[in-house]
Amino acid sequence: MIWSASPVAAPKGERDMCAAILADLGTVHAHGIALAPGKPTIIGTIDDVPVLGLPGHPASAYVVLVALGDVLIAAMTGSNVTRITVPARCAAPPVPSARGREDYVRVRLEGRDAYPLFGKSGLTNTLIESDGLLRVPDGREGYEKGAEVEVILW
Repeated sequence: MIWSASPVAAPKGERDMCAAILADLGTVHAHGIALAPGKPTIIGTIDDVPVLGLPGHPASAYVVLVALGDVLIAAMTGSNVTRITVPARCAAPPVPSARGREDYVRVRLEGRDAYPLFGKSGLTNTLIESDGLLRVPDGREGYEKGAEVEVILW
């Protein structure tokens, strides 16, 4: 079961009742995670069934599915869900990140070069124009131009 964490056309966080509804029906294990985009994610259970509440913005929701959804589905089904990754080189501009948070940046590949596509999480054009995601682990402060990276393909 997947819930949207933000109603369409409502101000950020306003009228978001998903965590309260989940708490009434089951247990909220986390509301807000150190992931960008995707911070408003909700993780919970209802009658021992995992519930993943996705952010309302399309790019955020997709990143959460890539970062957490695969792991959840694999755990529930006992299967091995893997994403295809390719080695690449970070192209200009540098990719900044805040320590203590895992960042996923949409990138366009040209040969081995990964070009970051920066934009707000509500923009679908960066998803359409991208070939995959560059994961910046929570212990890094980003990647400089020329850094060897791994891209998670769509």
